[in-house]
Formats: sequence, structure tokens, C-alpha cells
Amino acid sequence: MSKSILRILRIRSYLFEIIVFLKNFQDVLFSRIHFPKMLKESSFENSWQIPALSFMMEVAHSFWRVRVMKLLEPKMMDLIKRFALREGYNDTGIEGLSVVVTTGSGERRTFVSLFTALIVQGRKSTTVSGERFEYGVGKCVVNCINRPSETVIEDASPEKPFLSLVLKLEPEVLSDIISTMPENLLSAETEAKPVFVIDCSDEICESFERLLSLSGKPEAQVLVPIVKREIYARLLISELGPWIRSLYASGSRSRRIMTAMNFIRDHYREDIEADALASSVHMSPATFRRHFHALAGCSPIQYQKNLRLFEARRLLTAEKRSVAITAQSVGYQSASQFTTDFRRFFGRTPREEVIHHGSVGYASSPVSF
Repeated sequence: MSKSILRILRIRSYLFEIIVFLKNFQDVLFSRIHFPKMLKESSFENSWQIPALSFMMEVAHSFWRVRVMKLLEPKMMDLIKRFALREGYNDTGIEGLSVVVTTGSGERRTFVSLFTALIVQGRKSTTVSGERFEYGVGKCVVNCINRPSETVIEDASPEKPFLSLVLKLEPEVLSDIISTMPENLLSAETEAKPVFVIDCSDEICESFERLLSLSGKPEAQVLVPIVKREIYARLLISELGPWIRSLYASGSRSRRIMTAMNFIRDHYREDIEADALASSVHMSPATFRRHFHALAGCSPIQYQKNLRLFEARRLLTAEKRSVAITAQSVGYQSASQFTTDFRRFFGRTPREEVIHHGSVGYASSPVSF
């Protein structure tokens, strides 16, 4: 067969692939196909062979991002701005749902509980166990464990603050939904991770919007639990499903680590031995420490100390307790050691933290014990 005929056949094959891709692209623009999934399933394994194809894919992905952003404007943005009244966590009237406002860039240390969040404006990064997660507008973030967090707000100002819609996750509801899921939706479980970031689908965006729109309405008492379960279900059938399920699978290593973390959370004021804790969850001390660090980003003892210090900051700033009483309340025997640990962790002494908190008026998320 001549080279010219081979070339014609190759070109014909490329044209066929382009036609299929454009058809899928049309479906993306006029239906609800999730574009990143389409790209993942595309037959273009060697797309670099067609110079125009990578450009087409970038354009198509931009259209998909625009569609997500359109869901945030103007109706959803108007809804969110109704509650974005001050720096920090703003109550929406829906249990577990908050609008978070941050007007300044920079690094922050916080303690976060289980949540999923839709990023509406600005850009942020979080570092856990040395792994950095970046996310901006249209991203959906899921945090599956109670843990300390080092975050950097990279794009925020008083004129255009970082905005996110944060929903606290309820483990009991997640477990209940998992137990009722049909087998064809239960893909294989995998090793758990503490944080996940994905492109937010249209369906999840719309569910968040419907949940927020229920604020103050008489039907909220009936509909809020239903919409929350829908959001949970959407996450469980998304690409995150296997990771989330691995945290709640009975007897899994991740579930045992979470059991240990819950024990530390409930007994953070007491002296705790890491080896005894490892034995209680039927793991060797070395294995326990390794997997604990992978999920929490720190050792068991440091995790306990973090809990003490974050609760101490809450007692100092929210309940206006003295340094000595605060130190004793969270399990410290020495006020001076407490002050040293507090300054090393937060970069300020307890008294300086109280002054700083009063000057910025930050409404922090309460630590749940």
C-alpha cells in the first residue's frame, strides 16, 4: 500500500475522531455531561498528534468552567452575599451550613471538622502531610477527618473577599446512605485521604443553591435534610466515592485510625499513650503512627496537643477566660509551658492572640469536641 494511501487513511481516522469529539463537545454545551469525565473517557490517547486538538480541549474546558460560574451568578451570588456579613463563618439559618468570608491573603492555622465546601470567589491552598491542594472558583472541597489545617488564602481583598459555602458533614448520614447504595454504584474502595478537591458538577452546585435558598422558609424543616442527603449522595457517586467510603467501611484501617482520633478528641485533656492507643485499635505502634500521620498530618501526641491549643484559643477569645484558667481547662499542668506551646504553634502569646482577635473581629468556626 502506497504512502499516500496510508496518509489518507490516517487523516480520515483523525477526522472521524474530531467529529466524535465535537459531537461530545456539543453534548457538553447543551446537556449535563460532566466535561472532565468526558475527557478522561475520550479515545484521544495521542492528542498531541493533532495540534489543534489540545486547543479545542482547552476551549471546551473553559466553556465548562464558565457554565459552572454561571450557576454562581447572579442568583446564587445574591443568595450568598445576603449572609456574607462579616469576616469568618456566617450563619445561614440552615443547620451546618455557613458562608465563609476572608478579606485578607496570608497563612492561617485552623482546626477543621468534616465538611464539604463550594468555592465561590477567590483562591486558596491547604497543605496536609506535605501534600498541597489548590482550589478556586467552581471547585468542590471535601475534608473527611477532624484535623488541624495550614491554609493560605492566595486571592482575597476587602473589595473582593474569598467566599465559600461550607456544609458540615454528618458521618451517621453518610454511613446510612452507603448502606442503602446499590452494588452497581459501589466501586472498589481505596486508601483514604484527608482532603479531596474536584470540579463541582452542575448537580452539586444546584443542590447547594437549593439548600441555601431554603433559609427562613417554613418548608425548610422538611426539605433541608432531604437536600443534604442529596449532596452527600452526589459526593458518594462521584469520583470521590471510593475514598469517602474507605473512611466509613467497617474494620478498614482508615476507620480504625478515625476511631483512635475520636478517642483523642474525647479525652484530649487526659494523658494518652500512643502505644496503648495503637493496641486498642489492633495495630502495631509503628503501623499505627504511620497511618495516623498519613490521615491527620501529625503524630497522635501532636494531634492531642493541637486539640488542646485550638480549644484554648477558643476559650481565650470567645469565652474571655484567663491564661491560667484556660491552660488548666485544656489539660496543661503548667501555664508557662502552655504559653510556650501556644506561641510556638500560633506565632503569638495567648494575650497577643486575644488582642489580635479583638482587632480583626474574626468569627471563627467553633471547635467541636
